[in-house]
Amino acid sequence: MANATSPLIEQRVVAFALGHPGFGPARVAAELARPNWGGIVLSANGVWRVLRRHGLSTRAKRYGLVAGYAAPPAPERPAPPPERHLEVHHPGQLVQLDCCCIGRLSGTKGTVWQYTAIDVASAYTGPPSRSPGAIPQRSGPAPWPAPWPPTSPPEAGSSSGS
Repeated sequence: MANATSPLIEQRVVAFALGHPGFGPARVAAELARPNWGGIVLSANGVWRVLRRHGLSTRAKRYGLVAGYAAPPAPERPAPPPERHLEVHHPGQLVQLDCCCIGRLSGTKGTVWQYTAIDVASAYTGPPSRSPGAIPQRSGPAPWPAPWPPTSPPEAGSSSGS
């Protein structure tokens, strides 16, 4: 090819890049163009293509080759945080509280706040639903052996202890 880089130039580029592994392609091209390094005129893109052909296109790969070990393919990701869960043994043992500022409502004085108490043992959550009869879904296993909440309300006419 007419524009192909000669093998001699490629060897000089690879040698200089390994001698200075912290330099990027633009700096390697600028240094090789200086008279004391041979006056080799090659663009930064040309230097990068030479380094890519030899598997040295990143600083990590050049440092890894110079240091004598393979560079890691990518930074290691931190371990995911452990799942947040509160362990309770019976309902009423632990209650979570939350408050939210609703704002000013017409016809009221001051700010209106909503206070919410959630029993941790029941651990009921549900997706937002527009249906008023939506059934809540359990978010985790029940830590208490009895079914909670009770499956059916007590009969209105029944009396206990008659």
